[in-house]
Amino acid sequence: MPVGIWTIDNDLITRYVNTLRRFDARQIWHTTLDGLPHVETIGNATEVIDVELWVDKKGKEIIDRCQARGEPINVSDGTDTWVGLIAEAPSWEKISKLKGIFAAKLSVRCFQPAV
Repeated sequence: MPVGIWTIDNDLITRYVNTLRRFDARQIWHTTLDGLPHVETIGNATEVIDVELWVDKKGKEIIDRCQARGEPINVSDGTDTWVGLIAEAPSWEKISKLKGIFAAKLSVRCFQPAV
């Protein structure tokens, strides 16, 4: 799949994306009586894709709708494709007033491994 973000129905949202893959785990840190750290990890680490994207007004509305309704999206960096949910509402910045281009950074929590 080429670089970009699609809805779960494979409708293209944008091809203008930068991605960064990372893992997020729930951890509880304690200090033992002798002063050594003890880390307890709860469950398995979740794969998270940090995405920087640029969209038009229609793409912005689709991203906002997917986040608000909890609809999954597909993210591809040209090599791997992930399916996940947008973790929190993106903070939009209007890049071009004339062309109606918006930029945002968002995190996608993956529930299906990269293909």
